[in-house]
Amino acid sequence: MPTQRLPRLRKYAHHHDRRREDRCAITGSRFTGTRLTDVRLKDVRFDGCRFDYATFQRVIAAGSVAFTDCTLTNATWSTCRPPGIALRSCGVDGLALDACHLDGADLRGSRLYGLKAPLDNLRGVDAQRGQRECADRGGTGRGHG
Repeated sequence: MPTQRLPRLRKYAHHHDRRREDRCAITGSRFTGTRLTDVRLKDVRFDGCRFDYATFQRVIAAGSVAFTDCTLTNATWSTCRPPGIALRSCGVDGLALDACHLDGADLRGSRLYGLKAPLDNLRGVDAQRGQRECADRGGTGRGHG
């Protein structure tokens, strides 16, 4: 996948409305506090990016979308439709999911402790046994005995 520089999305981006990002890889960028609204992602890969306190509203994954080695601490995803999205080796402590449909999402290898999501948001998610047990307890990470 070719790497494409996106000047408005590169570093310290703050707000993006009705944007479309196709066929690109974004590496090592900080999206801390960024707000993505009505964005359509198609064939986009984020590697080693930080999305702390970022807000995703009505974000749609129309193709292959992957987050690898990213941090999504205290981020919020609301009314997102990212079916088949991959969150590989990501930290999602405090990530809040509200009215999202993650059917077919691959969360294997991500640390799900602290994930805040109603269980129906996690229907159809591909996770390892220990991850799913953590998510079933509300993502608190408590109860391991």
